[in-house]
Amino acid sequence: MFKYKDLITSAIKIVVHHKYLWFYGFFAVFLTNGILLQKIYSNNNTGFAQNFQKLKGTGIFDFGIINNIIQLAKTDPAGLALRMAVLLVIVVLGLFIAWLAFVSQGALIKSVSDIYINKKSNFKTALKNGMNYFWPVFFFKIIEKTILLFLVATAGLTMFYSVVYENNFLIKISAIFLFLLSIIFIALVMLITRYAMSYSIINSRRFIDAVSLGFSLLKNNILMSIEMSLVILLINVVLSFFALVLVSAAVIPFVFLISIFYKMAFLAGFTFILITGSLSLFIIIGLVGAVLFVFNDSLWTIFFMNLSKEKFVSRLHGFTQFFDKKTVS
Repeated sequence: MFKYKDLITSAIKIVVHHKYLWFYGFFAVFLTNGILLQKIYSNNNTGFAQNFQKLKGTGIFDFGIINNIIQLAKTDPAGLALRMAVLLVIVVLGLFIAWLAFVSQGALIKSVSDIYINKKSNFKTALKNGMNYFWPVFFFKIIEKTILLFLVATAGLTMFYSVVYENNFLIKISAIFLFLLSIIFIALVMLITRYAMSYSIINSRRFIDAVSLGFSLLKNNILMSIEMSLVILLINVVLSFFALVLVSAAVIPFVFLISIFYKMAFLAGFTFILITGSLSLFIIIGLVGAVLFVFNDSLWTIFFMNLSKEKFVSRLHGFTQFFDKKTVS
């Protein structure tokens, strides 16, 4: 049986004693699938179509935007130059943050694996490792996002059809079945990507070999992987609740001061507290998110390092045996 107490203890020690990892955790959060997976649970089943229509309305898919740029260049070249400069800065900043996110993910996995086996690790070596493994992380994540986007779209469409054709029993059952199947495939893709990425970074495997090994590891330890996913999900729910309480407690003093200054019509104090409170809230949320991500990543990395070396019997195995006996009898 896998000892979760040792796993959690090791992850906590890494998070507490290696605070430089929080920096990488802050940026690696941008690679998570939370926003993408929210589309599944959205009440608006036409979200994809509406988002596409909004994007199309900007004129980006036709030549209207080009004509507008040409006209603006004739009438206000200075304004156009300023807008293009601002756009360029935003694009460069966005590309830098994206690059740093991929680097941070590689840095976290490699650093946690080194720390777990008592190798020396610091901010500089973590950054170097992250840069070395930029391309493997990039390709794994891009492929994962592409597949997940297709599966999320499939899940969203099936739920849409289940609502539209709610009076047709066969279509509704088929839609629900496809929805559940999409959820299962989403979980499998995320697990394979995680294992393959770990093989590539920790064991220095080539891309194709890492994918093959990741698939084999999941296939041979499917119950253990499901069990680990459920455990981490439970831990995340508990920690997220406490994080929400912490953030709410931090906001209360600012809300109290804002209400006082508002009633006193003290505009300077109101503005100062509003700006300070917003910045403080951003810092607190960013810090909490970074710490939780590092803890999460540490759990998965340590789990992978143990699972790839030793075969564990899942606690779910007892349930499968129970149902097998029921089927036989």
